Amino acid sequence: MTYGKKHIQKKILAFALGSSALALTLSFDVVRANPEFDESVSVARSMTAMSQDLTMSFASTKVSEYKAFENDFQKKQSALSNHEEELELMKSRLSDVEKELKEKGGNKYTGFHDKYRFDQYGENDLIRQLLEGENGAEIVSDYARLCASIYLFANDKELSEQNKSAMRVKAEQAKTWEVMLEEVVKLEKQVTSKKIIDPIDLQKAVNHLMTLDTVSELPGETLESRLLYIAAVKNAIRDKIDNLMNIDTSEDNVHAKKLESLDLFRRGDFQGFKVKSVFYRSGKEFSGALLVNETKNEVVLAVAGSKSGMDWVNNLQFWGGMSDAELGFAQGLNVHKGVLNLAKQGLRSFVPALDKLLQECQDQGKAAPKITVTGHSLGGGMAQVLANHVKTVSVKGHGYADADVRCLSMASPRVFDKESAETFENNMGKGNIVRVWNKYDMVPAIVLGTFNSKHAGVDLCMEQSFFSKNWYVPFSTHSMGLYYDVAKKSMDRLSAEAKEMNGLYMEKNALSSKIREKASLVKAAQNEHDAAQKARIAHVSEHADTLIEKAEKKLTALQATQAELSALVQTLEQTLAQKASDYKSGALKRSEKKAVEVTIKSLNEELKLKKVELRKVNASIEKAEWKIAGYESDEEASGSDVDSILDNLDLNKKVEAPTKSWSLFSPSTWF
Repeated sequence: MTYGKKHIQKKILAFALGSSALALTLSFDVVRANPEFDESVSVARSMTAMSQDLTMSFASTKVSEYKAFENDFQKKQSALSNHEEELELMKSRLSDVEKELKEKGGNKYTGFHDKYRFDQYGENDLIRQLLEGENGAEIVSDYARLCASIYLFANDKELSEQNKSAMRVKAEQAKTWEVMLEEVVKLEKQVTSKKIIDPIDLQKAVNHLMTLDTVSELPGETLESRLLYIAAVKNAIRDKIDNLMNIDTSEDNVHAKKLESLDLFRRGDFQGFKVKSVFYRSGKEFSGALLVNETKNEVVLAVAGSKSGMDWVNNLQFWGGMSDAELGFAQGLNVHKGVLNLAKQGLRSFVPALDKLLQECQDQGKAAPKITVTGHSLGGGMAQVLANHVKTVSVKGHGYADADVRCLSMASPRVFDKESAETFENNMGKGNIVRVWNKYDMVPAIVLGTFNSKHAGVDLCMEQSFFSKNWYVPFSTHSMGLYYDVAKKSMDRLSAEAKEMNGLYMEKNALSSKIREKASLVKAAQNEHDAAQKARIAHVSEHADTLIEKAEKKLTALQATQAELSALVQTLEQTLAQKASDYKSGALKRSEKKAVEVTIKSLNEELKLKKVELRKVNASIEKAEWKIAGYESDEEASGSDVDSILDNLDLNKKVEAPTKSWSLFSPSTWF
């Protein structure tokens, strides 16, 4: 036969068991009403035995197996519930984190909105060192101090005069040595042409050598040895002249001495740095310095900025538009032509000095130095152009293509158009271009040349109180001294906020990953739960056909009892009719008539009772058959429908309902 859903089959089995109990009750009713029909007793006993056999057989053989399936199902259900609960907790926490990020990211002044996310930058990028490291505030403060000092030196007239004076002294000394060199060269020519050396001339050469403080033996007696001696004197004098004329590397350079006298070079990030070279724009205007720390293998190029705030802004605005850079310098970038012109003037001396340093590193087999280019104001704009050249040309030319090159600018204007700014970021790595600015400083906000201009890299906004001293003075907010004053406090705040934000981002990423993993576990647990449920159902359903077949046999027995009860009613009716006929015939004696009257009355009462019982049995069977037919075809019945069906199987109110609801999935109800 064809059944509906598995759970419908199980409920039908419960109905069959209930029907057997009903048959048992009806049978005993027959026995009590008709003692003369002894065969009813055997029928009732047979049905009782069959019902007990059906229930106990199933329970005794299957309860232990079912419990194993049930335990497995309960474990899977518990595991699924735990995973789902943990998943909901993770989702709830993720929602809280995202809400907190949204609230913090809405602060536009701090400039979040993902730009301070550490995971989008390289581990060694400058922005991460400044915000994630423990001494980021000190580093920015030190660079601000360096830029401020470079700026002050470039604008210090007294210092410039001292340097000019020193340069004049050096020039006079150089002229003296040039006279000596002329004499030695003349002597060399005489010796070469005459093949002899005048003792007096030779003594002059010896005197020149002694003036050079060079320890050397006197020339030998041979012509060749004396020529070599004269050549050595000539070269020594030339080195002396070169050293005097090279103001950039001179140990007596006023700007170099002034820089190294700063306490900045005896503490913090610049401890151990020495001034390798100083540079001059147009041969006289101080424009920056090359600093080297050989122990750390680090180099800093510090570029001097403008001499006055408003003057250079007016000049740059007057120069207007963007200009394609010349071949070999800022190649591939569209740079504001005013900045580019100044860069050409001021940075030409930087590149040869750096190339010389890189060549020394290469010759000595050293690793590429870490190079940081810095500057304030216009110097910050020039620093960006120089940094790009160092990264794309200088280090590559010496086999250091992967060198760590950084740019830390202060109060820089916009120097690139949008496309070139992105190219600069691609060349350097966005995290290695850091721009420090004051939110009340006008210069970083000025659009130079084109409205398509754009700042490059990542910005760090310094916080200055609107009511701070001299805030109302034009360009006072642009001064490097102010940047130095607010750098420490602002960086501490930015670093703390960035670390907090990144902690939330890390938690968000971790939660998202865990949620994906947990969702997979929930899916797997759901599959295991469903499989256990199917196994649990299949284990019982495997025996459903046999059990229902037995139940139908019991229903058949009930129907047989119905037939017997019908026959009993018929016999009673026939007996009653016969007694009534005898009574009416007049053949009975008076005493017999009285007995017949009693019998007829008794038979009428019994017949009435049996007809009532028969109607109940007929109604029960009809109702049961109708429900069986309906349940077997009901493919969409829900669990609650089935439970309702089971409750309605109490067809005869005389049958006492069990204390626990019948369920094929509750082994405790099988006994």
